[in-house]
Amino acid sequence: MLKRSPKEKESDWINPELKEIHEIKSMFEVYPDTEMDAYTVKLENDSYKPNRYKYYYPDIEQELLF
Repeated sequence: MLKRSPKEKESDWINPELKEIHEIKSMFEVYPDTEMDAYTVKLENDSYKPNRYKYYYPDIEQELLF
């Protein structure tokens, strides 16, 4: 069994193929960012960095972690 790095695990929080934003909303507290047409997702379940945020851009199917 392959061990997955923490970076890979982080990328699983939101699947870029997942188009149903309401499903993401049910998993996390989502803050719509109307200015950039993005969704800010607070990763409250992350014990290492509880104040980390992920930005998901549906138009370009890209996600950024800060």
